[in-house]
Amino acid sequence: MSVRIEESDNKKKFKPNHHRRGSLDNNAKPNQFIINVAETQSKILEQEDTNGDFQITVDDKGPKTFKLGTLNSDGYLKKDIRGTYALSNLLQELALATSYGRDVIVLDEDRLNEYPIDRLHRLVKYHFWDALTRRIDEQGLEIILCDSKNKSADHSNRIYVPYDDTRALNYYNDISKRRKDLKLEVIRLPKKITSEYVQSLDNYPGILALALREENNIDENYDKEKSPKTVLRGVPFVVPGGRFNEMYGWDSYFETLGLLIDERPLICKSMVDNFVYQIEHYGKILNANRSYYLTRSQPPFLTDMINKTYYTGLLPKLNASTNSNSNSNSNSNSNSNSNTNINSNINGNNNENKNILKNKTSSSTSSSPLKPKTKKQSNFLKTSPIPLTKESLRQWQKVSFTAAIKELLSVWLNDPRIERQSGLSCYHTEGFGVPPETESSHFVAIFTEFGKKHHMDWKTFKSAYMNGEIKDPEVDEYFVHDRAVRESGHDTSYRIEKRCANLACVDLNSLLFKYETDIADYIHKFCNDDLKADLFYYLGRIRKNSMNKYLWNEDKKIFYDWDWKEGKQSNYDSPTSMWPLWCGCAEEIKDQIKPSSNQAEELIKTSLKLFEVTGGIVGSTEESRGPTSLVRPNRQWDYPYGWAPHQIMAWQGLKNYGHHTNAGRLAYRWLYTILNSFVHYNGVVPEKFNVVTIDHKCKVEYGNVGIDFKMLSREGFGWMNSSFEVGITYLTKEQKMALGALIHPDQYFNRKNCH
Repeated sequence: MSVRIEESDNKKKFKPNHHRRGSLDNNAKPNQFIINVAETQSKILEQEDTNGDFQITVDDKGPKTFKLGTLNSDGYLKKDIRGTYALSNLLQELALATSYGRDVIVLDEDRLNEYPIDRLHRLVKYHFWDALTRRIDEQGLEIILCDSKNKSADHSNRIYVPYDDTRALNYYNDISKRRKDLKLEVIRLPKKITSEYVQSLDNYPGILALALREENNIDENYDKEKSPKTVLRGVPFVVPGGRFNEMYGWDSYFETLGLLIDERPLICKSMVDNFVYQIEHYGKILNANRSYYLTRSQPPFLTDMINKTYYTGLLPKLNASTNSNSNSNSNSNSNSNSNTNINSNINGNNNENKNILKNKTSSSTSSSPLKPKTKKQSNFLKTSPIPLTKESLRQWQKVSFTAAIKELLSVWLNDPRIERQSGLSCYHTEGFGVPPETESSHFVAIFTEFGKKHHMDWKTFKSAYMNGEIKDPEVDEYFVHDRAVRESGHDTSYRIEKRCANLACVDLNSLLFKYETDIADYIHKFCNDDLKADLFYYLGRIRKNSMNKYLWNEDKKIFYDWDWKEGKQSNYDSPTSMWPLWCGCAEEIKDQIKPSSNQAEELIKTSLKLFEVTGGIVGSTEESRGPTSLVRPNRQWDYPYGWAPHQIMAWQGLKNYGHHTNAGRLAYRWLYTILNSFVHYNGVVPEKFNVVTIDHKCKVEYGNVGIDFKMLSREGFGWMNSSFEVGITYLTKEQKMALGALIHPDQYFNRKNCH
């Protein structure tokens, strides 16, 4: 007698299926297995997880075969599940079932042997984004207040609220009074936030408030007579993952690219809204919204984020909604409201919450969502329908671009970030001293170096310096540059270490050229003010000319950072030299006197030669990085490591100049790197890779976020998730097939070249 498992209000009921089992249990269709979750999980870990890390990987020495009982035989007949990939998928499905409170599941064999590309795409689209979504409101505070980077003795829960956001101050004070369990301390920031004030918060870190908005009350205990119709909710955003449990600047841009592909434009809009809030209340887009980040920004991507969200996300969704409403009206006699609405939750559309378990019990695709254990959890990601019209979208666009203009003029074209002689901009924060969020061991080499000068061991010197007992201008200057490094997002790299604030970086000035031209294009198209548009076009031309004068190296055919203090180029080879391709400022004809001099083509040829390795684009050349040792350790943004932002920027830059084949080849290399670890290492999706050896086990500062999990990766990593979703769009059909078969990129492209 077989078993059918049904669910009602999260309670399992077991009912007999009155049909006879055949003498043979094989057929043309894939098997279904009936599985006792806890028992199977315990057995498979005992047998296959030989190194005790709660994962099943190619490093484990188990037999790599496990028997499961088939559903048609009531578990009597067993079938072997073979190989690391299938067994690790089984472990992941068991972990998922456990989190949903399941004791017994029915699992499709297809799920265990799921096509790797489809599996990772499904996990990103339907699981990882939701797991990384945060709100700073009553429902979300408990999660967002957690900060593993807090090294202070005081771990109190604090939220810092901008001086002039009275509504937010009242809202959080009310929560603090009602929710004693949160032990929430609400602190109003001063009107003027100085570097000294921010340093005074080093031992009292907390989350920084972001935007709130009114939404329809959808609480499960909603009472029409007594409950308010609307409530304040935090505007949602996506965090990178792991210890990075707050909204980051450039991470959010790259996350947006993946979210748009996965049809979630409304949360992209929400993240833009949060950036507008930051510019308005904190004076800049922050490195991230923790108190210790108040004095520094991150690489600026806001204008492209606005455009991508508007043109590839919101506008198509609005048009689709308009067409849908039009068709609906033409086929009915009802007098419905003609206003166009987008009736969707923050995560995009009705398809985004598809169930990942079949028949309410098995881990196969279905159309009805699995319920989390509690109603509180199920309500966390919900929001009311948000009405969007053509007019409201235009207004949103206007507000967003106005904030971008303010950021450009007050942050990047102002002291201390503008270098006036060249007219180029630099990363340079207003803060000083040791960044409190760094790993405790991060500055050992630096404090050792300066400690010798003062005849102290590194611990003694560090304590004396941080307590103000020793004043050393060299150390002060080091930390000016170190904070600038962190503002650059490339923390850390020998390209910019000990000199970042003195560098007009290629990456930053490429982004600002994009700001200036995007703003000019917006004003020209939507504001009917050619005079103001011409001003920003002019700023862009000036920046482009300065980049060609100071950053372009005609002999080496590459862009370098300009050290304005030394009056020379840095000569450090970095893939950020490809960013002028992304922003469109690399000239196709550089010199009218020498028409054969094609800057863009020369740059592409040089960059591919320098930075293309087996697993994608590498963070620098080995020659530029130089030798490493105990006193000169590896830096994570240098050779041999590769990062999602560098890949995505290179792909788009190559595409902009018609190099689709090169872009596709680089995308294949990177996606193979991701998928290789995903398949062989229990579904891992980490922060970065060693792209020379194609390995996620990176022995470098900070380790590798996203690899330390038990049984199931629940988040991936923000921009890595996006890079997979974006990268797939660059591949041909043949490349996708080769990728799914995990054909090594060198083998694949060598074979292609032979033909």
